[in-house]
Amino acid sequence: MNERQRLRWIIALYAIFGFGYSVLMPMWEAPDEPDHYLVVLNVARSGEFPSRNSSTEVYQPALYYWLASRLLVVLDRIDPGLVEFHAPEQRPVRSVPQFEWNFENHRFLW
Repeated sequence: MNERQRLRWIIALYAIFGFGYSVLMPMWEAPDEPDHYLVVLNVARSGEFPSRNSSTEVYQPALYYWLASRLLVVLDRIDPGLVEFHAPEQRPVRSVPQFEWNFENHRFLW
């Protein structure tokens, strides 16, 4: 196996594991993930970034949020329910958010 084939295998495995992780890991488990998503959703729907007083994530690179919002713009035009923020009730167990995910409140989130 030459170096190119090894590199292709590494990239393929990385993509497979990355996709699997993103599908299986519950949404919003990191402390600031809901804030990131709400900024992207705001950019997608209004075309503007939130004010510095309304979000802690506006200091992040604006290009990232703008690029991420392009997908939400398309999905929002198809069906606004596809991109609506959805998370079960938060339970304060640790210092990071932890949600009570189950079959009744879980759904695929774009």
